[in-house]
Amino acid sequence: MDDMSLVRAVLDAAEDPVAIVEASGQCVFLCNSAFRNLDFGEPCAEGVGLRQLSPTLGPILGDLCRDAAAEGNTVSTCFSWKSPLSDEPSFWSVRLAPIRGPGDKDLVVLSLHEETDHARLVRKLDSIISSVTREQRDRDLGAAVAQLLEIGAKVLDTSGLAVMLSSGGDDALSCLAQHAPGVPFPDRTTLSDWPSIAEAIKLDHSLYVNRSVAADGEAKFLDTAKSGGLLICPIRVSVGPSGVLLGLLPDADCEPSSDQMCLAEVIAGKCASLAESYYNEERFALLLMAERNAYTRAVTSTRQLRALLESLCDAVVIFDRFGRIIFANSSFEELLGVGPGGLRDWNQLRQAAVFRRLDGSVIDTDGVDLADALQELRSADMDIIVETPSGPRYEKVTVGVLRDDNGEVESVICIAHDWTNIHQMREAQLDVIKFVSHDLRTPLTQIMARAQLIELVADKPDAVRRAAAAIVSASKHMNNMIHDITDSARIELGKAPVSPKPIDLVHTLSEIVDALCSCNPQSPIRMHAPTEKITVMVDPLRLERIVGNLVSNAIKYSPHGSPVLITVERCGDEAKVAVTDRGVGMTPEELAKVFDRYYRAPEAIRGSEGLGLGLFITKSFVEAHGGRIWAESSPGQGSVFHFTLPLAKDLH
Repeated sequence: MDDMSLVRAVLDAAEDPVAIVEASGQCVFLCNSAFRNLDFGEPCAEGVGLRQLSPTLGPILGDLCRDAAAEGNTVSTCFSWKSPLSDEPSFWSVRLAPIRGPGDKDLVVLSLHEETDHARLVRKLDSIISSVTREQRDRDLGAAVAQLLEIGAKVLDTSGLAVMLSSGGDDALSCLAQHAPGVPFPDRTTLSDWPSIAEAIKLDHSLYVNRSVAADGEAKFLDTAKSGGLLICPIRVSVGPSGVLLGLLPDADCEPSSDQMCLAEVIAGKCASLAESYYNEERFALLLMAERNAYTRAVTSTRQLRALLESLCDAVVIFDRFGRIIFANSSFEELLGVGPGGLRDWNQLRQAAVFRRLDGSVIDTDGVDLADALQELRSADMDIIVETPSGPRYEKVTVGVLRDDNGEVESVICIAHDWTNIHQMREAQLDVIKFVSHDLRTPLTQIMARAQLIELVADKPDAVRRAAAAIVSASKHMNNMIHDITDSARIELGKAPVSPKPIDLVHTLSEIVDALCSCNPQSPIRMHAPTEKITVMVDPLRLERIVGNLVSNAIKYSPHGSPVLITVERCGDEAKVAVTDRGVGMTPEELAKVFDRYYRAPEAIRGSEGLGLGLFITKSFVEAHGGRIWAESSPGQGSVFHFTLPLAKDLH
């Protein structure tokens, strides 16, 4: 037999597909029947190129042969390939050894071994794991591993499998799950009793220990289980306890095959994946719960903060470092007269209103960024005037800056406290001081002058009477103003009581009107009232004061000699009184303030007459009786002041 025939005989004796390939031409030099029977799609024969055999497998084998010949060393690898005649891919391991052939040809021995059964088992294990629902894994990791071990024991042809994990910092191992129908594995053991486990974990490599070389604890268990040897595969879990997969093999003299070792390691890896998934999900659940709790607390705090800022009467606006408005409460939007969300950044804010210092000078905001504006506010006394569509507002601005760890501005909060009413009160107080120094001094000067005149003309009765009348008039004027001041103070302190009693409103008003007519002969005062009796509960002195203030106010703002009309009517469970004049009337802005303390119409201010307390006191007295008061007016059309009083029967 020549050498070539011998080579052919050797190739045909091999069960796996084997071929000798020319490295340069990548064509088949020699091959056995197993190689020729592969489902290439094209007939295989010696001298045929690999790429011609299969458009998918040929290039793979050709490249592997070329690389092996170039390196001059044996190469082992694996690949998957789907034959044209098969519906599923097959898995192969390949070994390539370069040799020198006849004529110094570069040849490569190509040996293939099908791993499809192994891969099919892996897919089966994957399907088993995927069939274990997440709820099962979350509920019991041991049950999921036990299900995997049951299938693995059948595949490995072993009498028992178990997974043992470390239980803490000591050398103890606890049994997580097992499938051992004969003799169960111990629930707990130590590495000192089973040193082979300790060695496998230390080396991170699978071991097989038969009964003859096993330690005392291991041998005792093998005798009890009537097993020949113990297969040990380490299990590594990154986020939880690690351990080993233990397998009982029946024959002590026959070590496990490479396929068995490989499958055992696959099963150990799947157990590790299950444990990894379980512990990861457990950690993730804890992290998710902590994140949700933190998020809930953050959302709650944010809502509480927003609700707090929204409830403030002060205007609040928050900017980020770029001047964008993060938050603005409704008070801030009302201040500038914009709708909800109407302002988005600093540039829109500085264009929405005119800002002035207290001395009246305009704060120039053209081209001014947020940082410059903050410097302006910090360098000033923080009190500014904001010119809004509804008029000037006096604001005390407080600025707070939040910085990050690097000291950079993160956000800016501005709070504007409106003290316009205080400013107006101060202005009114100044008017009162001016009035006290002027209007009270005027009648006092008359009293003193008339008194001196009486001394000079004591023997002239007519002159004395005129002087005395002037003294009485000036004294009444002073007395009324003093009453206004004291009543205003009592109302503010809540010490202006009323003493209501049932009275005939029409009769009482008639007497009050007669008295007013005698005191104001130049202004006709008329009254229209029903003939029937209208009984109300009212303090007569307060009623006189109410009507007197309204009539006096009507005369004050009407042309000389203009009539004043008082009407009375019953309206349900109330009596309504109206005082009508033909005076200058009021604008809507003036009408809104007419009952405010110290408010004086422009006509009165120009005339330097009155304290601005009459209508404020009138409103307080009406409301103290349980009534209502309001006014209707238009510029140039006069005014009508209405007030109501409850009927006596309803109070009883």
